[in-house]
Amino acid sequence: MPPELQRPLLGVDYGCRTCLIYAPPTDLDPRAAAMPSLSCLWELGGASRDELPPAIRREVEAALAIGANVLAYATNREVKRKDELFDIPLEEAGPTDEVERGQLAIGKLRHAGMCDAAPAALANILRAAARETGIRVDDTPSLIDPGDEALFDYHLVFMHGRQGFGFDPPRRKQLATFLERGGTLLADSICGSPAFTAAFRREIAEVFPGRPLEEIPPTDPMFTADEYGGYDIRDVTLREPVAADGPLRVRKRRTPPKLQGIRLGDRWAVIFSPHDLSCALEKQNSLECPGYDRDDAEKIALNILLYSLNQ
Repeated sequence: MPPELQRPLLGVDYGCRTCLIYAPPTDLDPRAAAMPSLSCLWELGGASRDELPPAIRREVEAALAIGANVLAYATNREVKRKDELFDIPLEEAGPTDEVERGQLAIGKLRHAGMCDAAPAALANILRAAARETGIRVDDTPSLIDPGDEALFDYHLVFMHGRQGFGFDPPRRKQLATFLERGGTLLADSICGSPAFTAAFRREIAEVFPGRPLEEIPPTDPMFTADEYGGYDIRDVTLREPVAADGPLRVRKRRTPPKLQGIRLGDRWAVIFSPHDLSCALEKQNSLECPGYDRDDAEKIALNILLYSLNQ
């Protein structure tokens, strides 16, 4: 778009995406004070726009470009067929198993850094586990405060976020006790958020002083199909946004998973992905999100789940 025809757009970010986009009245911004509203220009954008004076036609085409860009962002340029919009897969249709005993459950850690910003991610991990292994699951996971004694009801807890956060000393101490007793923590940074990544590194360093996160080598049994009954994930697709002039695009490259962890004895007690898993697990690979492809994110999460069950 020509710079002189651009106008301010406001937005609200939540979780994996900007979920609300607002074009304010043009009289609120001096840069756009002389411009008609987007709706008025869109009204003129039909087949007869070729009959408009050149200057007005240029404004109309710029307004249509804004609308097209918003739609491209909202759909990831992956428009669904009409029948797909109403086709809800069985594993996403909500819980149907009312039996609680014998179900696999995973808790989600509560914190102040948007701890539930991708609410379907963990539920989809559990549904995939039910689909692939046949085990019964509780696919309505609860938010657990790290200081709550209910933490010890789980063998694996999950956390993610998009903002900074912090725990107080009692919560850090109880989290350390949970992990030392055999529990496992899986964490990922939503959309590769630098704020959450920095906070997680700081907090886990407080939980285990002197035990820094280290790279989990691609030869680790966790990444193979044979050891724990999962997938061979030694070669997965990592999506990386490319900053360049023109349309936003994603570069895809094949790589072993870039996971980090803390070992306690002979096992990984903490497993952290600085690249996004959660948005992919919610079935929406955002163009601006550095992280794994949808299928590979699910396989990584399942392998970690199976690994934790065998420790």
